[in-house]
Amino acid sequence: MGNLVKCLLITGLILLSFVWRMQGQPFQTDTLRIKLTGSPPVIDGDPSDMVWDSADWELLDQVWIPWGGSIDSSDFYGRYKVMWSSQENLVYVLAEITDDFFVDGYVYHSDPQNNNYPDYDVLEVFIGENASSGKQVFDETGQTGSDWGTNAENAFSYHIMANKPPEGDKTTVIDVCDIAGTSWSDEWIPNYKSHLPEFALSRDQNHYYWEYSFKVYNEDYDPENPSEGNRVNLHDGKIMGLSLAYCDNDETGTERDNFIGSVWVPEARYNDHWMDAQDFRTARLAGTVIPNSVEFKEVAVPFVIYDPLLRQVRMAPRMKSGQFAIFNIQGTRIYGLEFRQGMPEDVMEFSFINLPDGMYVITSTSGNKRIVSKITVY
Repeated sequence: MGNLVKCLLITGLILLSFVWRMQGQPFQTDTLRIKLTGSPPVIDGDPSDMVWDSADWELLDQVWIPWGGSIDSSDFYGRYKVMWSSQENLVYVLAEITDDFFVDGYVYHSDPQNNNYPDYDVLEVFIGENASSGKQVFDETGQTGSDWGTNAENAFSYHIMANKPPEGDKTTVIDVCDIAGTSWSDEWIPNYKSHLPEFALSRDQNHYYWEYSFKVYNEDYDPENPSEGNRVNLHDGKIMGLSLAYCDNDETGTERDNFIGSVWVPEARYNDHWMDAQDFRTARLAGTVIPNSVEFKEVAVPFVIYDPLLRQVRMAPRMKSGQFAIFNIQGTRIYGLEFRQGMPEDVMEFSFINLPDGMYVITSTSGNKRIVSKITVY
């Protein structure tokens, strides 16, 4: 009996520890997998663009200010999606923000005096293209370097400023602020809006949709002498640091009420993202094109036969060799097969019998032919 009680106590402590961790940190993978899109979204603030269907929602739900706090969803709720394009060499973001009071009216100027841009309602993007940690405030050495970094472009802290559009409308006008200089004595605020070549903020009552693309630059970028030569070529497998956050203020002319991030941070670093990249979430560019609505074809697949009565697909007999894959509508690969001529027929079949009804995407490749199509299982 004593051993049983001891076992129950240990199990209870393990469960309590697990619950504590789950309350303190979001349920998310350590690495954000950013999917490649073959057809970039149209940047117009319209979240119904079906190109976004293949990307997963990620939450903005970690309250950094006050650390560990909570916010009612009617006051603030946020989530976002990310994709990338090798053709355009851009990263794309769609953020959905519910905010009951939108504080705007910021006017950009490079002088840091009275330049309180974090006290407005701001969407922030923290990007470190080489996933290195470390301070990122100034370009300096010595004591300043120890406290504030030796390279301000080791990472970028984009504070995206936009005015609230009229109900049912959108705006494409932005300013994008960060800190540059060699010390606090020569600090200045660059405007990085050219780093976001496409932007739209739309509004549906208190729901706001931030949609934009952004270029990725390396640590040699010089804000006083900007060059596209410092732009990074995005590729499959590239590892970066990437976090998002939102400054939420509920009263004009005051300091921000809350700061909500996409990743958990320890209390000692509750507001360090702007100065230190060590807590950025790891992001990996995934190279497999996840089919989207632009690529869907409601036609018979030449290399694949679908039987709706059996809820089954199978290779056509004329297939010699190639690859076959099935994705659900969220873009998750649920089946893949490398096939060759002469394989048993039952190996060349796939059944949806234990999968939910819905739309699925099939890709089949043989030789230099690749077919993308969709089927509806019901």
